[in-house]
Amino acid sequence: MLPEIDKYKGKSPEKGSVKKMILLGKDYTQLLKRYSKVVADGKDLDSVIKTQDTGLTEAPKCSQLLASLKDDLRCATTIFMEDFIGSGGVECLLEVLRVCQARQNDSKAPKGRQQQTMLRKISSNQYDCLLCLKYAVQNPKSVIRVTDDAHGLSSICSCFMSTYPKSRILALQLLVRVLELSSRGHALILEALTAIRVLFGEPVRFKFLVGLLQGTITSPPVFQTAALKFLNTLLKTSPRPADRIRLQCELEEAGLDINALETELRARCIPCTDSIWAEIEVWRKSYLDMEHVTGGKQNLETENERLQHERSLPDVDFNRIK
Repeated sequence: MLPEIDKYKGKSPEKGSVKKMILLGKDYTQLLKRYSKVVADGKDLDSVIKTQDTGLTEAPKCSQLLASLKDDLRCATTIFMEDFIGSGGVECLLEVLRVCQARQNDSKAPKGRQQQTMLRKISSNQYDCLLCLKYAVQNPKSVIRVTDDAHGLSSICSCFMSTYPKSRILALQLLVRVLELSSRGHALILEALTAIRVLFGEPVRFKFLVGLLQGTITSPPVFQTAALKFLNTLLKTSPRPADRIRLQCELEEAGLDINALETELRARCIPCTDSIWAEIEVWRKSYLDMEHVTGGKQNLETENERLQHERSLPDVDFNRIK
């Protein structure tokens, strides 16, 4: 039985009924590839495309396709997921994500009200694309596809710059998933963040992310929780303590101040049951304080010297003293 994807609003001119699409994972992949090519050629994301070999009489819009795929991936069977991943579906989603970002930064885009409409549509498609990826990476094979893609992680990290807050949160959650499941994730994400720093002209890595983290806090502080969880996971997966300390210093140079964040959260009366407090506790417990480590080492060296000195003292014959 083929997986049936959700209804999309395309009314029949005769009966006014809502049509249904029945697609395999590979059918989604074919349509996503065609949309990527159409948009790369300068056309709109919702341009009409040909639908041969998919069993559809007419093509859905890209936004409708992503919405339907999102629903299918959320409750996907093993067969559907394997079909989608095996046919290159994850790579196609990453390509659509790149296309959306390219269109957002297109200097030749129309101005005025038309531009605002286009940007809202692109932001919505970008969000749906990230949501599809979030459901897809529940399967570890999808994580491998993301890390193997040449620009996959860079595309996800670029979503930090999105004007749509929910897209930023989804991007952070995706990166946490990659860190948890991939042994290469830590190094690859740092490389992607370096590429983002150069692309957007940040003085140091994490500058924009930390600025958002320390910025305006909403209630509940969903973004702050997602960002701090990502940073905690990134530090946790550091291969060596020296790398962890280096990252801590880099984050502090970018402006991270946990004490200031905690003060602001208390001023906003964030409940003690909120997840942000658990992430702050994780940060404090796992923080490597260089001054404390250095001071402890000096104390040990001093104690060692004292013991060596005592050991080198000549033995005293107490019988002769008596």
